[in-house]
Amino acid sequence: MFFKFNSLAGRLAQSSQLAAYTPQGLMPFSGSTPVPVFDSKKTKPVLVHDVPEKPKTAQARGAATVASALPHDAPHGVHPTKQGYLKQMEWQQVLCKQDGKLVWQKHPVDRVLLYVTFGLVIFGTAFVGYRTFTMSFPEKKQD
Repeated sequence: MFFKFNSLAGRLAQSSQLAAYTPQGLMPFSGSTPVPVFDSKKTKPVLVHDVPEKPKTAQARGAATVASALPHDAPHGVHPTKQGYLKQMEWQQVLCKQDGKLVWQKHPVDRVLLYVTFGLVIFGTAFVGYRTFTMSFPEKKQD
């Protein structure tokens, strides 16, 4: 015999094995295809093989009709020459270099920031533990 909690009545009620081991509202997959809930003359079930393939041309994706393919040897993308962009690219090359080091070991400032973060986490955890302990035993007032 199987039981399931009845949330409306607030007590256990007899149920089948499937209902007892299935969470509220979830049922095992039946394997049948779903049907539309609201059907009218304008709607009809669409089978998978009826769905058209996505267009593969640039014009169909909404690109301008005057767009043409770039030559094979043309540079791709825009390369700004501002100092900030060049500095960012330099940092990216340093951090992505395959030298076996972790990211926080590649620059000395990163190592300092890592150790400061570790210290703050340890100090914060200890402080929260201390405060929780002291607040759980309040001092008794002397009358």
